[in-house]
Amino acid sequence: MTMVTLTSGLDKQKLQDSIDKSDAEARKCAKMTLSMSGQSMNVSTEKFDGINSVPGTVAYKTGMSTASGSAQTIYMAYAIKEGVLISATASGKGADANGVATVSDLMEQAAALIK
Repeated sequence: MTMVTLTSGLDKQKLQDSIDKSDAEARKCAKMTLSMSGQSMNVSTEKFDGINSVPGTVAYKTGMSTASGSAQTIYMAYAIKEGVLISATASGKGADANGVATVSDLMEQAAALIK
C-alpha cells in the first residue's frame, strides 16, 4: 500500500513543527512492545537518510513483528517544499523489497508538481 499527501494553507513553521514533533515521537517510541488479547508485537522505528533528493526530507522505517514470525515494514518520509508538506508512505508485503524506492519516487513526483 502506498500513499502520498500534500498539506498546505498552514504557516511554514507549523508544518516544520509537525515534522519535528514526529521526530520526537519516533525517538520516544524507537522500541516498544504492544500487547492485546494475549498477542504481542515488537515495534521498532528508526530514522534514516538518503531516501530521495527533495531537500530537507526526514524519513523513518518502522518494523513490526509477532512471536509467530509475521513481520511488516512501513516506510514514511516528510518534506516541506514551497510551504507544502509532502508526506509519503509505503507498507505491506513488498515494502521491504521496494519501500524505500517507492517512497522516494512518490516524494520526488509530488515535489516536481509544486511550483
